[in-house]
Amino acid sequence: MDDQNDNRDEEFRRLLWFLLGGSRGGENRIKILNAIRSRPGNLNQLAKLIGVDYRSVQHHMVVLQKNNLVLSAGQGYGVVYSIHPWLAYHFKIFEEVCQQLDIGITAPRSRGSDVIEKEHPSVGRRESMPQTGLADGGLRL
Repeated sequence: MDDQNDNRDEEFRRLLWFLLGGSRGGENRIKILNAIRSRPGNLNQLAKLIGVDYRSVQHHMVVLQKNNLVLSAGQGYGVVYSIHPWLAYHFKIFEEVCQQLDIGITAPRSRGSDVIEKEHPSVGRRESMPQTGLADGGLRL
């Protein structure tokens, strides 16, 4: 069983390296994921929060949803995005990849007590969520 978990962790790590470190927009994806971990939001809220135009956030959300890192609820402009349970469970790996990429995780102070305020992503909580992984094991862009 540990070998299977290790393989899933490694699969997740490879996915993050590709989406965050191996493609353009990785730093913005990190900002988006960190922001919705602190507080779910819609595209307009996220665009203002991280200082990126609406269309860019919309594009990144499509990529993050296709790769099971983000969930959405609602319709139209009211769609609210939050992190997927798979990412919540593996958030420590997300933090490690960000640290290796030398991209600190920060969020505005107005977000509340769940905000990660350290430049190096060593602070975070681990949720007990089931591992789901990608249904077909493939990467989607």
